[in-house]
Amino acid sequence: DIGGKTVGAHKAVLMLRSKHFEKLFSSNMKEATTGNISISFCSFTVFSAFLEYVYSGMLVDLPVDDLFSIHD
Repeated sequence: DIGGKTVGAHKAVLMLRSKHFEKLFSSNMKEATTGNISISFCSFTVFSAFLEYVYSGMLVDLPVDDLFSIHD
């Protein structure tokens, strides 16, 4: 869930391509058992671009304003 929108992705792909998701899905956290996560650190557009990179290895051009939506 990202800002009320649901995004589908394969857990195995996320785990192979991202240490963060590997640790998240390998832990005893609820995300590991449900397979659902809530993203609050970036916009839907930015996370969609991240998924494009995870699946294809290709970077997507994003407007600078979208990149500034990433926060800690």
